[in-house]
Amino acid sequence: MSWVNDLISLYDSNSDVAGKIFSDRNGKQYTLFPLYHSSAMADIEVTITSNGTFVTAALIEKENKFTVIPVTEESNSRTANVAPHPLFDTLLYLAEGYGKVIRDSKKNINDYHRVYMQRLWEWMMSAYTHKTVRAVYLYLQSGSLLNDLTEVKAITLDDKGFIADKNPKPFIRFLIAENDSEEPVRSWEDRSLQESWIQYYRSMERPEVLDYLTGRKQRECVSHPKKIRNDGDSAKLFSGADKINFTYRGRFAAKSEAVTIGEESSQKIHSALNWIIRKQGKALDSMTLVVWESSNKDIPSWDDGTADIIGYESQEETDDDTNERLAKRFYSSLYGYENELPVDSKVHLMAFDAATPGRLSFTEYKTMQTVHYLDSIKKWHEECAWTHPNFDNDGKRNYYIGVPGIKKIVEAVYGTEDGKKLKIRDDKLYPFYMKRLLPCIWNGTKIPADIVLSSVERASMPQCYEWYNWERVLCTACSLVKKSRKESKKEEWDVALNKECKDRSYLYGRLLAIADRIEYMTYDKEKDYKRITNAKKYMTAFYQRPYGTWQIIERNIQPYLNKLGYPEKRFMENQLEEVYQLFDEENFQNNKRLEGLYLLGFHSQSFELKRSYKNNENTEE
Repeated sequence: MSWVNDLISLYDSNSDVAGKIFSDRNGKQYTLFPLYHSSAMADIEVTITSNGTFVTAALIEKENKFTVIPVTEESNSRTANVAPHPLFDTLLYLAEGYGKVIRDSKKNINDYHRVYMQRLWEWMMSAYTHKTVRAVYLYLQSGSLLNDLTEVKAITLDDKGFIADKNPKPFIRFLIAENDSEEPVRSWEDRSLQESWIQYYRSMERPEVLDYLTGRKQRECVSHPKKIRNDGDSAKLFSGADKINFTYRGRFAAKSEAVTIGEESSQKIHSALNWIIRKQGKALDSMTLVVWESSNKDIPSWDDGTADIIGYESQEETDDDTNERLAKRFYSSLYGYENELPVDSKVHLMAFDAATPGRLSFTEYKTMQTVHYLDSIKKWHEECAWTHPNFDNDGKRNYYIGVPGIKKIVEAVYGTEDGKKLKIRDDKLYPFYMKRLLPCIWNGTKIPADIVLSSVERASMPQCYEWYNWERVLCTACSLVKKSRKESKKEEWDVALNKECKDRSYLYGRLLAIADRIEYMTYDKEKDYKRITNAKKYMTAFYQRPYGTWQIIERNIQPYLNKLGYPEKRFMENQLEEVYQLFDEENFQNNKRLEGLYLLGFHSQSFELKRSYKNNENTEE
């Protein structure tokens, strides 16, 4: 299993940061768990001395609740059974006399504290004891925890002496105050304490079995960790506990006859996944996707847009050297990544989904040499490169050349307007289309034809969007059409206007852009900025029936031509005539639906006219 080796290697190469707490972009804390450790969200922080004397206690603020805790195999997957965590746990396990302050207590309520104290004593008396273990044991042995928490109002009791808080079983962690001159030790971050538990847990006598994942002898892992995708995740990667529905029965008498997995292998696999997902994973509805480089170096994400990779650069209109400058910046950026990578660097991708709350499965697993990965990224961005709008913080529209990120592509092709933004109303569409576009980038497969067609149809409906959203939809369609034409017809298309092209769809797109510009030139920019031109109103019909619809558009633009000054009118008439001359008469009168190439003609001609107008080149006859 190569993915097993990938995850174990990821854990081993980053073991130096095990136990160190980080914060993700949303402020949530996470860590790479040391072996035989997990996490809990602590509610109360109790400060004691190294001799087990109570100092104080306080409620923990929400953003600081994350706590690394030592666990056993049984406690890490406990449900209703008595399986205490070795050190930090809930009040149910830590407090002597807890049954007296809780309503509806279980018959065996005292067993929780008794078993906890027995296990803690065994750790304290072992050769791998730690001063924090001794301090906690001495304090809890005194039996004063409930009284201490009540006195400092960390918990409250009602008139009948029962816990009145919403959470009757708060999770407790400990600070160790060694002396008055220093800050108390945050025991959940104490690496020496974590190592103490690892050595003690390894020393416990348990039989070894053959680990089928690594081929080495290890202690068998019977119950595997949860919390893989998030802290509330109960789905497991490995599970064979179902003795009723024939998970293994009928073929084996016991699940160990089917496969055995080593405890440390399981720990490393799950800890590595837990860490890398929180560090750089993406949650898309029920699917979780994560990509990493084998030596944990920064690499561009496959679903990033060009502007995300090379940085945004304003481009008011296209210039002759646009592609050259884009290539220089893009190649320079990718070379910067490549130059930092080791020779044997690989990129790994994993995606997970859960059909049920208890079962987690791989939906994608890919790995390749990072050099090939960067080449695939480069190819995607080169072959999809088109002019795209970008709005700065002041709302000013600028342009960059490249391709949007995959999420923005999906929004443009399948999204609807929600306020001022394009959004996907069904969250399941994101992972569905990301999975379909993923091999287009990783493996260089063709863009699905239905996605290209849908982008063209959406771009042909400007009346359904605000102008700024429609421009985003249009430019996205141009990128996809350009890429699709490269794949199916080996054609090379550029942002710059191709004045030699005689393709019927491209020429009709140019005509539509000229008609749109003629009308727009007569508008008052302040009063008519929301007004849509006749060319855009008829764009859907034009896409379906170009010849018949053009007759209508051509008649409608005559009044606007007459409103223009003589130089402008003459210039626009010449533009129309130039396109007419490139048409074959039979193709011009063909009323068959246009191909997506008409959008490239429309967009390139629109930019050419804007540039010509700004440069005052429209004064020639």
